[in-house]
Amino acid sequence: MAVAELARQHTEEAVATLAAIMRAEVRGVRPGDMVRAAEALLARGWGQPTQPLEHAAGEQRVVIEYVNDWRGDAHGAAMPKASRGP
Repeated sequence: MAVAELARQHTEEAVATLAAIMRAEVRGVRPGDMVRAAEALLARGWGQPTQPLEHAAGEQRVVIEYVNDWRGDAHGAAMPKASRGP
């Protein structure tokens, strides 16, 4: 049996443990432990929150240039580089 399958057998117990920590039902739980348990439960139940990406046009061009350089190395033929603008 694979490790992932063995770990999944403990899913209900793990969630119950996280919930108990979140509610401070476990002896010696600190506020930070409660927050991390709550975050873990939310992340598993609802997924990780998205973060908007903000960038200036110049930064975007640099990223495109990097990807184009990588693609050229990977496929043997360099793609045209994006201009760095004015």
